Amino acid sequence: MNQLLIGILIGFDLIFGFDNNNKITASEKYIQTAVKTSLTNATKTDTDNKKKLSKKIPAFPGAEGAGMWSVGGRGGKVYEVTTLEDLDFSDPKNPKPTPGSLREAIEAKGPRIIIFRVAGYIDLDKRLVVKNPYLTIAGQTAPGQGITLRNWGLNIYADHVIVRYLRIRPGDNALKKCVNPKNRSQIAFSETDSLEILGKSKDVIIDHSSMSWSNDETLSIDGRDIDRITVQWNIIAEPLHKSTHCAGAVGYGSIIGGSKGAEYSFHHNLYAHTSARAPKLSNRLNSDRDGNNDQKGLLVDFSNNVVYNPGGAYPGGVTTCLYNGANRRNTAGSNIVKLNFINNYYKFGFNSRKQPALNRFIIYGENCPRSKTYFAGNAVVNPSHGKPIIPRDPWNLVYFNPKYLDSNDIKNIKQLNPFATKMNRNRTKNPVQAYQDVLNYAGATRPFRDSVDRRILEGVKNGTGKIINDEMESCDNPKDKSTCGWPTLLSGTPPIDSDRDGLPDDWEKKYGLNQNNPQDGNLDCDGDGYTNIEEYINQGPGKPCP
Repeated sequence: MNQLLIGILIGFDLIFGFDNNNKITASEKYIQTAVKTSLTNATKTDTDNKKKLSKKIPAFPGAEGAGMWSVGGRGGKVYEVTTLEDLDFSDPKNPKPTPGSLREAIEAKGPRIIIFRVAGYIDLDKRLVVKNPYLTIAGQTAPGQGITLRNWGLNIYADHVIVRYLRIRPGDNALKKCVNPKNRSQIAFSETDSLEILGKSKDVIIDHSSMSWSNDETLSIDGRDIDRITVQWNIIAEPLHKSTHCAGAVGYGSIIGGSKGAEYSFHHNLYAHTSARAPKLSNRLNSDRDGNNDQKGLLVDFSNNVVYNPGGAYPGGVTTCLYNGANRRNTAGSNIVKLNFINNYYKFGFNSRKQPALNRFIIYGENCPRSKTYFAGNAVVNPSHGKPIIPRDPWNLVYFNPKYLDSNDIKNIKQLNPFATKMNRNRTKNPVQAYQDVLNYAGATRPFRDSVDRRILEGVKNGTGKIINDEMESCDNPKDKSTCGWPTLLSGTPPIDSDRDGLPDDWEKKYGLNQNNPQDGNLDCDGDGYTNIEEYINQGPGKPCP
């Protein structure tokens, strides 16, 4: 066995450990393969560089939780997005991605890092779908005021995907209007989430992105074979309530569905102005339909998130629910959802139910009494004096729906100790501090926090804003219609990059790299495991070449 593979195996042993039979687990084999695949594409003639890149490191500094070990496009080809165009219709019967487009880069194969040489709106002609693994989308590299995807959303059906600093706002697109509500293809066509993680995706992290103006859920993870996902520091807000969806009124936050021991981490996200599902949890296996009792279940760690102005028919409107959403006929109740709900901050708004006793977090367990929740440290803003309170008995903030749960069910749901997860509890803040941090840092803040996000965040602070039906109801100044809808995004000027390796010439000069060598972007001069292009994207404190 060569030294490189030995180094990889030792690193994985230290991080993951081995099972009781001293065999590498399927998960460990999977990630080893991911690292080796990335290394194969990284400077093939540089053995020393491969050794450096074999280190087991977070996807980027600050990555946490179940998806933190995503490799993304590390060591792969750098794709420059040089146009805001999407599809090329020169052959109307066979449209293809426009050269230099985001779609062309996403549909490419092999490890790849996408950077942007343009800024503004990318008007998608259809859904943008990630099918090929090992991808990093670095929205923070855009010049000017950044990138916003419009008309359609982003779907991920792939492993090892990193998405950062991207705005995704489908909007009330007339092309998606529902024509026949009874036609299932029409229903699928009419619904557009801003971002969905689907299929058998594994090792995905969504970081510092802004998602809104969808017409179903805003961000969802939904599949039986998905695993190791992190959603952190995002704004998930203003889904459209009565828009183009065939089902009629929607405007939801998130569906979080999984099974078979999958683990997802949600932390430091803002949910704002949702009609329901902020979020909605479910085990995607169903014993009645599938003949499969999933005893491992889905494990979700939901911590340090902020939920503002949730609406809906249920008390408080926050549907942190535990049930088999795929099929409610599961009377066996054996398919489990395990939830850590820790140090979150809830604040009601215009569309929330006004009775103080009903403004609470919710767990309602439709036919799923064997699900369990650890619920602690959560704060709710008292409507009488506007200050957050954390009750001595944390379960005072929980409403158990008597329609579905009896006293024994309630007793079984309460988990006394938190479930072991990949989240670092030492980094979990108290909910008041988390609230301030989310307002200050969540969303697509690089290269620019746009006026939509600023307005939403100001509304959270001031207790203003409401559920909307289309983006033209979203106004910086309600008395001035010119401030409604889509803000102008300045294009800016991209930095000079002579060798087109994604590293600006000034940055390469600063750190002693060669602005005429396109290969040095994939080197790891300081030996920390991150390539030089990643050092630039992440803008960490270290120098790539000391």
